[in-house]
Amino acid sequence: MIEKNIISRLRMPLPELSSYYREKRKKDLYDGKRLKGIYLREKFYPCFRIFLKIDRLFRKQKIEILGKKELIMVNIFLHVLILHKTI
Repeated sequence: MIEKNIISRLRMPLPELSSYYREKRKKDLYDGKRLKGIYLREKFYPCFRIFLKIDRLFRKQKIEILGKKELIMVNIFLHVLILHKTI
């Protein structure tokens, strides 16, 4: 796979760009490279999670676990709310 520069990636149609990044991730995984930024995310997540719990306590939110599908939807909904309020 040939690495493309930023300008050529900006000009690519979306399906082609998606395919390009999929192949790039496959190649990186095969070469044993870790995803960029994962190390820092792993380190900061426990701290971020504590802030989320404190926020939920102050807002007196109650989370009900409905099932796997519903749990995923609840998590997505909560993350969207958090991102929306921080922007």
